[in-house]
Amino acid sequence: MAMREWLWVVGGVYVLMGVRLQPFLNASQFTRVLSGWQATPASVEFKTAVDWMATFGYDLIAIGAVALAAASTDAPGRSLVVWVIVARELLGGVAADLWLIKRGYANRTFYAGFIVFHLAVIASGLLVLA
Repeated sequence: MAMREWLWVVGGVYVLMGVRLQPFLNASQFTRVLSGWQATPASVEFKTAVDWMATFGYDLIAIGAVALAAASTDAPGRSLVVWVIVARELLGGVAADLWLIKRGYANRTFYAGFIVFHLAVIASGLLVLA
């Protein structure tokens, strides 16, 4: 896969994931992600967690939009966008998910699936850079 196509695919996935984390979609399904979650949807704790996830979603939308813009140009800095995504997947993906699992309040199966996703993005990104 060429870098342009990789940026289109990964950028599009990032934008979709970011939209998915917005409260109008995420609030109704939030409790499936965190095992043992007991706060009710009307509680400050629940609203805070859902809103925090929304801000994380904005980050994904921003990175995805930059990736899509980079895919649309022949600018020499496109490879830097790939490196940013690879670093984000390693630190904000694999490392963060392992931390959530270690803390014991994240659904292990759900986050293990995301770790596989993160590793696939990292591996494919490194292949595109090679």
